[in-house]
Amino acid sequence: MGVLAIWLAVAVFFSAENVLVGAARHRPFDWQWDVYHEFVYALTWAAFSGLVLSAGRRWPVGTGSFQRTIAPHLLVMAALAPAQIVTTYSVHYLGLALLGHQPPATLWSFVANLQAGIVWGTLTGFLYYWLILGVQAAFVYQRMYREQSVATATLERRLAEARLEALRLQLHPHFLFNTLNAISAFVPGDPERAQRMIARLGELLRRTLNGGSASELPLAEELELLSPYFEIQKIRFGDRLTIELHVAAAVEHALIPTLMLQPLVENAVEHGVNRTLSGAVVRLKAERVGDRLRLEVSDNGAGIDGSRDGVGLANTRARLTELYGKAHRLELQSVATGGTMVTLELPFRTEN
Repeated sequence: MGVLAIWLAVAVFFSAENVLVGAARHRPFDWQWDVYHEFVYALTWAAFSGLVLSAGRRWPVGTGSFQRTIAPHLLVMAALAPAQIVTTYSVHYLGLALLGHQPPATLWSFVANLQAGIVWGTLTGFLYYWLILGVQAAFVYQRMYREQSVATATLERRLAEARLEALRLQLHPHFLFNTLNAISAFVPGDPERAQRMIARLGELLRRTLNGGSASELPLAEELELLSPYFEIQKIRFGDRLTIELHVAAAVEHALIPTLMLQPLVENAVEHGVNRTLSGAVVRLKAERVGDRLRLEVSDNGAGIDGSRDGVGLANTRARLTELYGKAHRLELQSVATGGTMVTLELPFRTEN
């Protein structure tokens, strides 16, 4: 139907052109050649277009050598173009007969007397043949481009998901080794404390492994995953560590990368407790600032040194880049009153 509509539009265009040019030249209107023949010519091409499109599918232009693509088209074109114009004149004659306007000549003599028209129609047919192939190729390549774009986007998404999963899995042994090292220190002298830490570690691993493979989750769920880790650190350091959470209710459903806070809190705990003589304080603050989610993890330790951007923080930077590109900010800085603060800003988004 699309091909027929296009050729009918062509017939209307050239019919209007014939009428207007004839009027401009003060030539009498000839319905047979000004209008009727244009529609017969266009409808005949609509029928022959199927053959051209079939040849285009059989020998796609631009996909092979001259002998494999262009040569077959030249042969088809050489046969199809004269056949089309002869068919046009034959249908023209028969149509007039059906309308009661049959020319005095026979069909053979009618067509034979139109030799100049046949030559013109054949040469014009060559042009139309390649025009149809060109339009077909344009649609084919447009479709291929869309399909390739979708395939590329899907591949990029899968690669990003694979990289994120690799980064997330890299964190698990990092957490585990650090916690096991801490537990081993208490086994000889305080087995009860070590036992409680092992229990909390089991809970941490259970929650982590049951957390699914989602790259993001609500902040409230991330804090639930972290609660066994907080308990482990409280058991480990006792009164030497205070953990403060300041999370606004308005941001509890904001999405953040899964297991993103643990390495930031771990850095704050390790450097806060190990580098201060007084009680260490680790603060986690979350709030909404415009269309951004701002997270702050701070400690009251000795401040920044060259070792702060270790596995955990480097891993976090990589995950944020994969998920948000340039739409995030991660900043590590010393606090004027002492200690270090990691400030993270993300686009504020929820699951709804």
